[in-house]
Amino acid sequence: VKSSQVLEWIDRKFGAVASIGQNGEYLIYSTVGGGLFIFHREGDSGEFVLSQDLTFNNKLGLFEYPVAVDGNLFALAVGNKSQLYTQAEQGGQWKREPVTLVSDGE
Repeated sequence: VKSSQVLEWIDRKFGAVASIGQNGEYLIYSTVGGGLFIFHREGDSGEFVLSQDLTFNNKLGLFEYPVAVDGNLFALAVGNKSQLYTQAEQGGQWKREPVTLVSDGE
Protein backbone atom coordinates (compact mmCIF):
# COMPACT_ATOMS: atom_id res chain seq x y z
CA VAL A 1 0.00 0.00 0.00
CA LYS A 2 1.36 3.37 -1.01
CA SER A 3 1.51 5.70 1.98
CA SER A 4 1.69 9.04 0.18
CA GLN A 5 1.12 10.68 -3.17
CA VAL A 6 2.57 13.83 -4.67
CA LEU A 7 0.12 15.75 -6.86
CA GLU A 8 1.47 17.60 -9.88
CA TRP A 9 1.69 21.39 -10.06
CA ILE A 10 -0.99 22.43 -12.56
CA ASP A 11 -0.05 25.90 -13.78
CA ARG A 12 1.99 28.65 -12.12
CA LYS A 13 -0.51 31.34 -13.16
CA PHE A 14 -2.95 30.00 -10.55
CA GLY A 15 -0.52 30.63 -7.68
CA ALA A 16 -0.28 28.81 -4.39
CA VAL A 17 -2.85 26.43 -2.93
CA ALA A 18 -5.36 28.39 -0.85
CA SER A 19 -7.51 25.61 0.58
CA ILE A 20 -8.12 21.87 0.27
CA GLY A 21 -11.35 19.94 0.80
CA GLN A 22 -11.72 16.17 0.65
CA ASN A 23 -14.26 13.41 1.04
CA GLY A 24 -13.74 9.71 0.40
CA GLU A 25 -13.74 10.00 -3.37
CA TYR A 26 -12.77 13.59 -4.24
CA LEU A 27 -9.99 16.01 -3.34
CA ILE A 28 -10.66 19.60 -4.38
CA TYR A 29 -8.35 22.53 -3.95
CA SER A 30 -8.57 26.24 -4.63
CA THR A 31 -5.66 28.56 -5.42
CA VAL A 32 -4.98 32.22 -4.72
CA GLY A 33 -5.01 32.83 -8.50
CA GLY A 34 -8.59 31.63 -9.00
CA GLY A 35 -8.02 27.99 -9.89
CA LEU A 36 -10.24 25.18 -8.69
CA PHE A 37 -8.88 21.66 -9.25
CA ILE A 38 -10.84 18.47 -8.75
CA PHE A 39 -9.20 15.08 -8.33
CA HIS A 40 -10.96 11.73 -7.97
CA ARG A 41 -9.73 8.37 -6.66
CA GLU A 42 -8.63 6.03 -9.40
CA GLY A 43 -9.95 2.45 -9.22
CA ASP A 44 -7.90 -0.11 -7.33
CA SER A 45 -4.83 2.08 -6.88
CA GLY A 46 -6.73 4.61 -4.75
CA GLU A 47 -4.52 7.41 -6.07
CA PHE A 48 -6.00 10.80 -6.88
CA VAL A 49 -6.01 11.84 -10.55
CA LEU A 50 -7.07 15.17 -12.02
CA SER A 51 -10.62 14.93 -13.37
CA GLN A 52 -11.64 18.57 -13.87
CA ASP A 53 -10.35 22.11 -13.52
CA LEU A 54 -12.46 25.23 -13.11
CA THR A 55 -11.79 28.89 -12.41
CA PHE A 56 -13.46 31.48 -10.21
CA ASN A 57 -13.29 35.26 -9.88
CA ASN A 58 -10.58 36.05 -7.36
CA LYS A 59 -10.45 39.82 -7.79
CA LEU A 60 -10.63 40.27 -4.02
CA GLY A 61 -6.94 39.38 -3.76
CA LEU A 62 -7.40 37.11 -0.75
CA PHE A 63 -5.02 34.33 0.25
CA GLU A 64 -7.69 31.88 1.36
CA TYR A 65 -10.68 30.52 -0.54
CA PRO A 66 -12.04 27.71 1.68
CA VAL A 67 -13.55 24.59 0.11
CA ALA A 68 -15.97 22.18 1.83
CA VAL A 69 -16.93 18.88 0.16
CA ASP A 70 -19.83 16.56 0.97
CA GLY A 71 -21.01 13.86 -1.43
CA ASN A 72 -21.90 15.41 -4.78
CA LEU A 73 -21.86 19.01 -3.48
CA PHE A 74 -19.05 21.36 -2.63
CA ALA A 75 -18.96 24.98 -1.56
CA LEU A 76 -16.27 27.54 -2.28
CA ALA A 77 -16.08 30.67 -0.11
CA VAL A 78 -15.00 33.80 -1.99
CA GLY A 79 -15.02 36.71 0.40
CA ASN A 80 -18.49 36.87 1.96
CA LYS A 81 -20.11 34.72 -0.75
CA SER A 82 -20.36 30.94 -0.96
CA GLN A 83 -20.56 29.45 -4.43
CA LEU A 84 -22.16 26.02 -4.74
CA TYR A 85 -21.07 23.31 -7.16
CA THR A 86 -22.85 20.03 -7.83
CA GLN A 87 -22.20 16.84 -9.70
CA ALA A 88 -25.16 15.57 -11.74
CA GLU A 89 -24.16 11.91 -11.55
CA GLN A 90 -21.50 9.83 -9.84
CA GLY A 91 -18.25 10.39 -11.72
CA GLY A 92 -19.79 13.17 -13.86
CA GLN A 93 -18.64 16.75 -14.39
CA TRP A 94 -19.02 19.35 -11.66
CA LYS A 95 -20.85 22.58 -12.43
CA ARG A 96 -21.43 25.82 -10.60
CA GLU A 97 -25.02 26.33 -9.54
CA PRO A 98 -26.73 29.69 -10.17
CA VAL A 99 -27.07 30.12 -6.39
CA THR A 100 -24.75 32.24 -4.28
CA LEU A 101 -25.09 32.43 -0.51
CA VAL A 102 -24.15 35.85 0.88
CA SER A 103 -23.09 36.39 4.48
CA ASP A 104 -22.57 39.67 6.31
CA GLY A 105 -19.95 38.05 8.52
CA GLU A 106 -22.18 37.36 11.50
